[in-house]
Parts: sequence; C-alpha cells; structure tokens
Amino acid sequence: MAYEGQNLDEIIIRDVSVKLARTYISAYHYLHSVPDSTRECYGGYFNDNLAAVLTFGTGCSNNVFSSVWSKATADTSRELTRLWSPDGMPKNTESKFVSACLKRLDKNVNLVVSFADPAQHHIGRIYQATNFFFVGMSSAGVRYVDENGNEVHARNLGIYRMRHPEYRDINTPELLKILKWTEKDTEGKYKYVYIRPRCNKEKIEMMKELQPLIKPYPKEVAEEPLNK
Repeated sequence: MAYEGQNLDEIIIRDVSVKLARTYISAYHYLHSVPDSTRECYGGYFNDNLAAVLTFGTGCSNNVFSSVWSKATADTSRELTRLWSPDGMPKNTESKFVSACLKRLDKNVNLVVSFADPAQHHIGRIYQATNFFFVGMSSAGVRYVDENGNEVHARNLGIYRMRHPEYRDINTPELLKILKWTEKDTEGKYKYVYIRPRCNKEKIEMMKELQPLIKPYPKEVAEEPLNK
C-alpha cells in the first residue's frame, strides 16, 4: 500500500483547488458534496500520494460563529466543513493534518467551528486530539435521503435551486418529489471550537465568552469513521 511505513513528519500540506477537493469528497465522503461557501481547501501528501483533504468555509450563517463569540464575523471565522482520508493511513494522520491546516489559515481568521455527526458515529475525537473546545450540541435539524439511500444535507436543496434556475420558484415539497428525496429528522451534532486570537487582549475577550460554554469531551461510544 502507498501509505504503509510513512512517517507523519513527512506529510506535506498544499493548497488545492475546490475542484480537486470536490472530486474526492463527492466520491468518498458520506455527504458527497462540498459547500458553495468553501474558501480554503488543503491536501495532505506523502510524496505525490494524496493522503487527506480538508475544506474550510464561511458556514451557513454568521450565527454559527457569533453564538460562540459576539464579535465573530464570516470574514474572521471559518467552519471546518469536510475532512476525508483514505483507509490504511498511519495512526494520527487526521489529527496531524487538521493541526497543520489550522496553521495555514490566514492570520485574520481567529475562530474555527466544526461539527461531528453522531448519526455517523462521530464524536469528534480528531478535534479532541487537536485541542478544540467542546461546547455542546447543535439544534436538531432536517436532512434528506436521495433515491439511492444516501443522506443529503438540507442546505443542498438551496444549492440545487441556485444551480438550476428552472426550480427556483418551486416549493420544497414539490422539489423533493421531483428529486425523489425524502425528509428525515436528525439529532443535533457535537459542536467544537478552536480559537486563534491575534493578541492576548483578544484571547481574554474570546475566552470570557467561551468559558461558560465549554463542556467535558464526549466519550467514545462506538467505532468512529475517519471522515467528518
């Protein structure tokens, strides 16, 4: 196997295009999509072998960030939206990769939020290993299931309308029938926060708001897949 015996210190992080990230995420990630709000994409390589892909974006709304820190904006905050790595990687590849990607973000990005989906047996152990704070569960929501049984994030319906103008004026129930998607209620997700304050004063301000939200890490309850 291409990755056997690789030293994690040898992994190389590169900026990659959204197109390349989408190719792998669409094929192998359980959500099979990359959000249109994506801003940064990184690939981790052992020699020329792609070992991991990660994307950051501005989130579905500013409330994702401002609920953690009142001064947060989409310009200075990011959501870690997708993480994928192939099977057979050396232990701790994902946490080392995430840590390296966090360091590559623009210095003006001072807050990163990510979610782990319990429906996929995720508890966020990669975020725990990279010193994210756990701040509880997000609100319950809705997802859709396509005709092949694959889960589709609710925001993808809006993305579909954007890409297909002929469907923009069709209401949600009718569009679901056209797409042959069914609706599925989902439980909340584990929410994690990573801070990158630009100065000590900012760190104090951020921690003052964040501290009451911080909770003990959730414990492993089942084997967790490696793809966020």
